[in-house]
Amino acid sequence: MQEILSVQYAGAGDTQNTPPEQTSAFNILDLYTPDPLVLTCDTPFLIFIHGGAWRAGKPSDYRNLAHQFVGRGFGVAAVGYRLSTKTSSQETAPISHPAHVIDVAAGVAWLIAHCIEPGKVVDSKGAGKVMRLWNPKNWFIAGHSAGAQLGSLLSLNSNYIQKSLANLLQNSAEPSLSTWRDRFRGYIGVEGIYDIPLLVATYPSYRDWFISNAFGKEGDARWIDGSPVLTQLVDTDFSASHLVIFSKNDGLVDIAQSQRWVDRLKKIAKNDVAKINGTSDTKWTVDEEFDSILSNHDDVLADPLFFEIVKNWIKRKAI
Repeated sequence: MQEILSVQYAGAGDTQNTPPEQTSAFNILDLYTPDPLVLTCDTPFLIFIHGGAWRAGKPSDYRNLAHQFVGRGFGVAAVGYRLSTKTSSQETAPISHPAHVIDVAAGVAWLIAHCIEPGKVVDSKGAGKVMRLWNPKNWFIAGHSAGAQLGSLLSLNSNYIQKSLANLLQNSAEPSLSTWRDRFRGYIGVEGIYDIPLLVATYPSYRDWFISNAFGKEGDARWIDGSPVLTQLVDTDFSASHLVIFSKNDGLVDIAQSQRWVDRLKKIAKNDVAKINGTSDTKWTVDEEFDSILSNHDDVLADPLFFEIVKNWIKRKAI
């Protein structure tokens, strides 16, 4: 296995005496791949986005998860992002939506850039060289909890990644969407948060605990724009399958979040079927797994059944 850790994918205009989680110190990713002798363009690539209520977590916390997936034949990138914390001297959290999803999009774009425009982006640790030589054709994005919200927004709106990619490749012609989007085979949400107003209605204490810092006060438009179930910031051309995972023993998020996300995805899928002359085939599928895993919110990510479900689904979707 190869490990390249704490790869800087972006700078964020750091300020002295600023907590590191509010700076580019958290704009990092960790890259894990199988041994180069078995790494081919067919090896699935899983980009993992951590949770933590938009206020905690970093890629290094998920090293064991990455090792589990590499052991199942995948490459993995754990992408970090700046967090919505505030000090006693700060009235509001300086980092809030959409900063988190823009950060993650920049990390994904950094990985893409090394495949489609080799040598155009700084590569201080060799992760870009690994991506260039590997050049995977089967990309997947998985997010847990708050990370599922971020991954789902990326799935709905290609502009997040496209804008980041254009910024990285400033001296090149802007790549077409098909240059990179066709590589993405699926998105996986695990114990996800998809509807912020519903979350606060169900768990009122979450408003002051972390939602206000990450999305503003109640009534702020970002509560809607940041909710995959509710946002209208959606591409007209949807292109990849979804797997939604939820454990009935999750004590922090209820099943209504995942069910509402599945319902919206199925509505989009139905419209997509209609666009292709009303046939029964669509370019992508919506799959749910709400019954098998019985771990709590965080322990799902250490449950052997979780790894097998994801592995089998990815292998079905890869080409």
